[in-house]
Parts: sequence; structure tokens; C-alpha cells
Amino acid sequence: MSLRWDQALPLDLSLFALLTPSLHSLDVSLALRPGFPPDLTSAPANNALRALLCVLRSGAPDLQLLRLSCPFMEISLLSFIRELTGLKTLDIQYAMLNARQLLDLGISLPNLLHLRVLVADSTQVGSLVKPFISLESLDVAGALKDVTRLLLEMTASPLKTVRIHGVVSQRKVFSTLCTALDRQFSASLLHVDITCTLSDCTAETPPRFIKLIEPILHLQRLQKVALNTPGCMNVRDDDFLVMAQSWPALTHLDIHHDFAPPPPSIHSLAITVEPPPDVEPPLVLSHKLRELQFTGPPIEPAGNTVEVAEYLDHIFPNIEADLGHGGWEQVASMLPILKRVRRAEMARVLRAIG
Repeated sequence: MSLRWDQALPLDLSLFALLTPSLHSLDVSLALRPGFPPDLTSAPANNALRALLCVLRSGAPDLQLLRLSCPFMEISLLSFIRELTGLKTLDIQYAMLNARQLLDLGISLPNLLHLRVLVADSTQVGSLVKPFISLESLDVAGALKDVTRLLLEMTASPLKTVRIHGVVSQRKVFSTLCTALDRQFSASLLHVDITCTLSDCTAETPPRFIKLIEPILHLQRLQKVALNTPGCMNVRDDDFLVMAQSWPALTHLDIHHDFAPPPPSIHSLAITVEPPPDVEPPLVLSHKLRELQFTGPPIEPAGNTVEVAEYLDHIFPNIEADLGHGGWEQVASMLPILKRVRRAEMARVLRAIG
């Protein structure tokens, strides 16, 4: 049974009647009481959460998913969460946790598979007991240096998916984060998703993308990569060859770069592009890409839509494109026609040969 409690305070005591052994999923969202200032709302909110968490272990012993959304949640309530040893998914919104608090959670919840948290003010802790021994998915937000320190403590986690939402940082810190991912999870990681803004990168002197992400090129099992550092990366055509060789299992790539063919193993791609250069496109007729979504400036002059469509069809003969406006929608409408013409011509040639 799943239960979602989403309301303004005060606590509805009838909720406790639903805390039964059949309850497997609980989603609690405590809104601010309309018209009340935060200092008069935080205490009732925490009292409500404390009352609820106190009875969860006995009232819902088989609880597997817990999602808490309370703007003024007290960190002391973590002690009640640590008692829910059967949890497999934990999502704590708003509350900022440091590495020590998160490691204590990881040690107390050995069955946890999925974790979503905010991390702050972390320092290297070191623990004789390895935390998060079952964790497969981590969704964490905070400063990159704090996230990195947390990752370095997770020496026994079989992470497959990591999503990192960073605040403003610097290239050196970003590189250290990538190194931590390589050092800790090279044998297990399948999906990396990083979003942040690098303050020491400018549009005038963007860093080489491939150098920036060099540590995670060693993660050879990666299947999905999403790197969103808008306006600061310089991606060259040969970078895609490096990624294709480094990530042979890659099926989805989401980055910001100038338009160029992706590795042939990619089936889905989301990119931000400039109009293609006035050059003959490379021959990539065996490319497997099926889905293409991107945005770009209007095509100038407008009559170039045919050339653009031929360019895309030449590189991606199998795509179904979802494009933006400014002439791109006309390009999308031409692609199925070009595909049919190409297939008809191929059939004619085969008949002539046969």
C-alpha cells in the first residue's frame, strides 16, 4: 500500500490509522500554514513529523520508501529515520545534511538502494564501518566540494546511477569530483548526470571539454552521460571519437556543444547546436541514432532549410527529429521525405543489381 500525505498543518491524526504492516510507501509533504511566519510554523511541522516517525517502525515495519518534504525539518529527526532499517528508497528534501549525518544514515540503513538528499558543510570523516553497502542510485545537490567528500567516504557502494546538482564552482573542483567518481565507482557506474556552473570558465576562453571530463572517460561501463555546464565547454569533433572509444556501451549522451556526429553506438541524443558549417558532411550512413532533439538559432537564410535537412539526413539516416522553431520545424518535416526517397533509390539500385 502507498500513502501520500500532502497538506498544510496541523497534523491530521486520522493518518495514524493508515500506518499498517501493509504500508510500503509513504510520501509526506508538510506545507507552511497560510498566513503564519516560518518561526511559528517550523515547530508544529517538526512535532508532526516526530509523532509520525515515532510510530513508523512499529506501525509500518515493512516500509520501503520514505519521502519527506518539510522546509524546516530538524536534523534531530534523523534518529527516527535510522531505525527504519528496511528502507530501500529515502528522499529527504530541504534538509541540508553533512557527511557525518549521511554516513550514519548509510550505516544504519544497510538495505538502502536509492537516496536523494542535499549535502552541505562536509568534511572528511572516515569510518571503520562502511556505509551505503547496497546503494545503487544517488541523487545529491550541494556544493561540488561537499559532494566529492561524501563520495570519497562511500568506499563500498555499488553505485550504478549518480545525479549531481551542483552550485557555482570551479574547474579544479569539478575535475576532483570526476576523479572521485572514477576512483570509487569504476566497476559499477552506468549513468552519470552532472549539472553545475563553473565560475572560472568564460565564453571567450572555454576549456577543452574532453580535458575537463578526462577522469570519467575511464568509466568504461557508462551507458548514459548527461553533463550540463552551460556556456563553458569547447567540444571538438574528435572529442566524440574519444568518447566513443572510452564508453563503448554508451546509448545516451546529453551535453552542450557545437553540432557534430556523436559516437555510432548512441541511439538517443539531446544537444544545443549552431547551424551546421558550410562544408560537406562526413559519411555516417550506418549511424544508429533514432531520436534527435535540439534547439538552435534561426536558420539564415531561410532557404537553407533544404541543405540543413540533407545534412542531417546524411549523418543520421534513421532519426525521427523533434526540432525547434526558426526554420527547424521545416527541416523536421523534410526528413521523412528524404528517408523515403533514399530508400526508394536503394531499392531501385538493388533491383538493377539483382
